[in-house]
Amino acid sequence: MAAYESQIRKILCPVCHRADKVQRIQGAFDSGVQRLAPPPMPVRQVSMMKFIFPLVVVLGIAVFFIIVLLGNASTSWFQVVITLAIIVATLATSFYAFQRVLRGDQESEKLLPAWDESMARWQSLFYCRRDDVVFDATKEKVLSNEELASIRSYGTSAPQSISGAATPVAHS
Repeated sequence: MAAYESQIRKILCPVCHRADKVQRIQGAFDSGVQRLAPPPMPVRQVSMMKFIFPLVVVLGIAVFFIIVLLGNASTSWFQVVITLAIIVATLATSFYAFQRVLRGDQESEKLLPAWDESMARWQSLFYCRRDDVVFDATKEKVLSNEELASIRSYGTSAPQSISGAATPVAHS
């Protein structure tokens, strides 16, 4: 742990050229700097409740028909056909609902490589508490809020290399 901290201490802020308030961006976020949040993991929310609730009601009707069929000696073909149709419709609707969930998972899965790259980029950044700036230690460049947001977005608008610098902060 001491070797890790001494390695961090060697990294100087490009604005104040000091290392005493420099920390990894993860540490700064963990200490409460909310604007430094990591890129959100791509998760698509697919609602199944609009399918589940009607299916429970329809299945309840099918159970009622099954109980009536078992308790009644003279069952009509109409009751059997309706019961089987309800069960088949329930299974078909369940299959459709699960296919929607799978499609949502596949859409999220397509974004995972871009998210991994954004996370790797985000984890390589540092934060200076004194100047309230985020910087890339390898390039010694300060990142603007827009550049930090583009890393968090991990979409097509995220630049491959960040080269801009924010306005330096004056010290008193």
